[in-house]
Amino acid sequence: MNKNKGERSINKKIKRPKFIIFTDKDGTLNLDNKNLNNILRLVKLTEGMVIPITGRTVGDIEEDFRKRAFGVPKLIIGDNGAIVKYTPTGEFLIKKTLPIVESRNVIKEFINLGGDIDLIRYTDGDKIYASPEDSVKTYYAKSSKVEYDEDIRNRIEKGDLTKITLAGTKEQMCKVAEFANENGFWTDMDKTKFPKKENGNYRLDIAPKDISKGEAVKAISRILKPEFRIYVYRKWL
Repeated sequence: MNKNKGERSINKKIKRPKFIIFTDKDGTLNLDNKNLNNILRLVKLTEGMVIPITGRTVGDIEEDFRKRAFGVPKLIIGDNGAIVKYTPTGEFLIKKTLPIVESRNVIKEFINLGGDIDLIRYTDGDKIYASPEDSVKTYYAKSSKVEYDEDIRNRIEKGDLTKITLAGTKEQMCKVAEFANENGFWTDMDKTKFPKKENGNYRLDIAPKDISKGEAVKAISRILKPEFRIYVYRKWL
């Protein structure tokens, strides 16, 4: 990850920590654990930092912390390393966005393969943009970070997006993934409950080729230079 203005500004905003704990969110950092608040306080008192790093949007993680009355971490890495957000001001210190023309071609390929337009989603690192179809609205009923767009297929034309997420059959997702990889994108596929569990859908995340959780961790560690140690957790609490 090349050093840029956004990365350099981290130094000016955050005091050098004694240590940093990078932690995944889903299946790793349990915000319902009653001991977590005490642990986060202890980390702060000992001049450490906890930085969540996730494939989800930063907005999702902020919302989760606020719902449980935790202090929101100053830095959150989202969209698998495409985003680093300084939450006190809402500033994106790092943001890698999708190329419009190539992304348009991916959406076209999805539609040509019989993909359902209502199963297209995007994120800008903070919000999710989705179709106003009823089952989609039901799926996101508890989230305040979703904006519904009647013309979701063409949302990509507005730019400033960091990730495309498609859903459909395994065969469709495999073919779109192959097309996206050939056109220089990073992809990740897995099963999904979106928009309804009984659909048995697969989801495909599509993002800029050069994103990486590992590279984001290295960049933040290099910039903040913790005095003692860096921890990376995949399972705690």
